[in-house]
Amino acid sequence: MTGIEAIGSYVPEQRCHLRELQSEVRISATQVDRLLYDHKLAFIAIEPRQTAASMMTAAADSLLANHDVQPTNIGQILFTHTLNPFAPYLYDPLSEWRLSRQLHEAQTMSAAQMNCASINLLFFLANQWLQQTPSSPGVLLMTADKMFIPQERYLLDSSMAGDAAVAVYLTRDAKRSRLIRTFLHSEATIYDGPASSPADYALFQQTFTFGLIKLLRTALRGCRLDPEQIRCIFPSNLNQTTWLRVARALNMPHELFYYPTLSEVGHCHNADPILNLERGLAENLLRPGDYYLILTAGMGGTFGCSVFQY
Repeated sequence: MTGIEAIGSYVPEQRCHLRELQSEVRISATQVDRLLYDHKLAFIAIEPRQTAASMMTAAADSLLANHDVQPTNIGQILFTHTLNPFAPYLYDPLSEWRLSRQLHEAQTMSAAQMNCASINLLFFLANQWLQQTPSSPGVLLMTADKMFIPQERYLLDSSMAGDAAVAVYLTRDAKRSRLIRTFLHSEATIYDGPASSPADYALFQQTFTFGLIKLLRTALRGCRLDPEQIRCIFPSNLNQTTWLRVARALNMPHELFYYPTLSEVGHCHNADPILNLERGLAENLLRPGDYYLILTAGMGGTFGCSVFQY
C-alpha cells in the first residue's frame, strides 16, 4: 500500500515577530492583536536570499541526505505551489537539480490547482501513479512558496504567510504511514482569491469552516472510521480559531489538531501540514496502527483530507 517513507524540510532561520512586520505589511495594531491573541500566530519564517525553487530542492536534499532513498527508486517527481508566479514561463525549476542528483530519468509534473490544499492533491496523484506504474517503486513530492511582496503576507482577518519548503517520499509498499484514501473538494466560491470583492471575500471567510467540517465528516465516513479512532490531525497553519471551530462542530477534542509550528513559522501554504507531521513524528505522537489525517483548505474554497494509518 502507498505510504510515506521519508520527509525532508527547509525552513529559513530568519524569524520576524508580527509586531516587527506590522509597518512593512501595512496592517493596524488591532489586526496584529487579533493574529496574536485570537489566532495564536507569533513569528513568521522569512527567506531573504533563496528562491522558491532553491528552497524546494534544499528540502529534497535534506530528505536524500538523511534517508536511504536511491535516485533509481524515484520514478516520478510531483511538485506544487500556491502562488502563481512560481517560475518564469518555459523555465523548468528542477532541471539542473535533477541532473546533479542523477534523477534525470524521473518524470516531473506540477499540479497547483487547489491552492493551499494542493499537497493533498499530490498525495492523490502519487497514489494513482504508483498503482498504475508497477515498474517504479517511489514518488517524490515537493512544495515551496516564498512571498515576494510583503503586503501579500497578510491574509485578511485570517493568517500571516511564511516561507518554507518540504519534500515527501512515498513508496508502493510502505511499512508505516500507509495512505488509506485522499478526499478532495472544491467549492470555487471566489475565483479571484484576495482580489475578490469585499462581499465575496467576506462570504468565503464566513463559510470555509463549513467546507472543512463537511470534508472531514466525508473522510471519516468514507474510511468507516469513528472520530474516536483518530489519533492526530495535522492541519494547515491557518489559525487556531478555525481549528477550534472545526473541533467544536464535530465534537472532537481540540488537542487532536496538532499544529505546533503555527506560532513559529506562520502559514506556510502547502508546507505547514507536513511540518506539523514531521514534528509529530519527532515527538513520537504516533504508535503503530494509529490513524491520522492531513487536513488542508485553500483560497477560493478548496479542501483536502488524506487519511493515513501509521
